[in-house]
Amino acid sequence: IRIGIVGGTGYTGVELLRLLAQHPHCELAAITSRKEAGTEVAEMFPSLRGRVALKFSDPDKAGLKTCDLVFFATPNGVAMGEARALVDGGVRIIDISADFRIRDIAVWEQWYGVKHTCPDLVAEAVYGLPEVNLSGTDGRHYGVRLIEQQGWRYAPGGVARGTLLGEKIQLIDQNLDGDFCDVGEDAIIIGRGKIASALSEVIAIGGELRELTIAPDGSRIEHRRFDGATGTLSLGPCDTKAKVLSAVVRSVDGRFCFDVASVQAGLEVPTGDYRLLRGLIGLGENRVAMVAGRSEVFSVPAGGTREVSWGGPVKAEFAYQHSGGQVNLSPDAVWYYGAAGEEYVGWNPLGKSPEFTIRNRMSGREIAQAYFPGTC
Repeated sequence: IRIGIVGGTGYTGVELLRLLAQHPHCELAAITSRKEAGTEVAEMFPSLRGRVALKFSDPDKAGLKTCDLVFFATPNGVAMGEARALVDGGVRIIDISADFRIRDIAVWEQWYGVKHTCPDLVAEAVYGLPEVNLSGTDGRHYGVRLIEQQGWRYAPGGVARGTLLGEKIQLIDQNLDGDFCDVGEDAIIIGRGKIASALSEVIAIGGELRELTIAPDGSRIEHRRFDGATGTLSLGPCDTKAKVLSAVVRSVDGRFCFDVASVQAGLEVPTGDYRLLRGLIGLGENRVAMVAGRSEVFSVPAGGTREVSWGGPVKAEFAYQHSGGQVNLSPDAVWYYGAAGEEYVGWNPLGKSPEFTIRNRMSGREIAQAYFPGTC
């Protein structure tokens, strides 16, 4: 999906850049800022070095109409002035400001103190989680709209809900093409969980493996017992105080996807090569995302058991500037990797800081010894 971001220098714009830069189905096509036009994004935000190679561009010259989706990470009043032209050109919009938040235009104008310049789109906008707030007439839930020659129709971003073998099932049109059957690209939630896995040809449900055939519109699922070779995949002990809430693995060929954290005693899966896709760890109310990072491929043998572990010890890598005897670090340019090479995103370590040695990763030469005073 080609994505543009209007207003890429503020807090929400930078967070969007961080998330979208590592999304496997997103291509960052344009990031706008009138003030910073021509500046390398990574120059302003070192944490994005090596992840975002774009320069900020002037909104009028950014070519936003060539994007599939445009985010507005702007102050109130900007999106409503530019939305109509983009929508008429077939571009989908996600507005993070308040321009389309309130359906009653009089109430909106009372609260925000300006005249709304695009009231006709307010009636069609969906506020919050579209799967919850907008229901289609066919019983499914839709989030955004596609343009066709015959007119508008709601399709991508939808969720098809139902039951299978007594378990609740949610199919998610993750790749926004209007279908719910794209293995490895769409997503599925089984049971009461809140973590989605990539849609798999085979799922574990009711204590056994079932092979699925899903109708493109999500209205029908045919299933049968999987009769291929299988092995057991289990989650080993993790050297961390946090609990592994989710650990989604996917086969290298993209056919199979499972959450191994959901089954304590191990999970029967088709044999083959797998790799961590994503996960979540938690300690109290705190949550940290886990992504593949540098983790390696592992194999599940037929009739055998493969144990995998993620967690500590966690290593921190960071960008720094060295001048004389002083080393300057940026908290925005720190990367955390676990024992198996997995990367932890959005993690701020808590506790008393240890002393640590700063070495040049390429040469191995010691540069300085330091510690963060107090806690970190």
